[in-house]
Amino acid sequence: MRKLLVLSLLTLCTLTVGAKSMVDIWKAIPDSLMPYVDRKHRTEMVEFIRMGLKGDVDNLLGSKSTMDSLTSNFIQVRASEAMMMQIKRLPRQGSDSILCVVRTWFGPVKSSRIQLYTENWKPIEQDALGNRSLDSMLPMFISRPEGMSEDKFNELKISFDFLLPYASLVSYADDLQLSVSNPLPSQERNIDFERVKKLIILKWDGNIFK
Repeated sequence: MRKLLVLSLLTLCTLTVGAKSMVDIWKAIPDSLMPYVDRKHRTEMVEFIRMGLKGDVDNLLGSKSTMDSLTSNFIQVRASEAMMMQIKRLPRQGSDSILCVVRTWFGPVKSSRIQLYTENWKPIEQDALGNRSLDSMLPMFISRPEGMSEDKFNELKISFDFLLPYASLVSYADDLQLSVSNPLPSQERNIDFERVKKLIILKWDGNIFK
């Protein structure tokens, strides 16, 4: 019994020592993923957050980058006016935790890229959505609301210039939120678009979001 207890404690200590904090993960992020902020300024972001200050620093573009959120398994950084990055640590079936990174670009429309990594920032050759891609899911993001005629709905679909899917991780759950954006020429068109676009929430099952 005593040997079993000692072994359990040693195992727990090993896991604790081996586990990387989100701070360590953030500091070690490859420059190719976060070219706007060098390691020194990434460290400053964390220090500001810990002091209860706004986590913004000067970036290499001559503007500001801001860390909006830092928890034990989630980071959100507004890298520039044009790009936001979210990092979520997710449990994986029968293996170590992995990182899901969502980068979203802001222009006339929003668009996102989703990628999985190990905690050592090695890319995982697996799509976070399984055998689907964001682009292949486009038809799912538009649906006819109750009370809208089929003709009106089809007319609206044709009028949309083009659609781009975007994604967002959430800090409080292992979920991925998906929706779609469209460059809109008028306020009236915007109202119509908001009526027909959908928000889809996928849940992490230990291997993919579904």
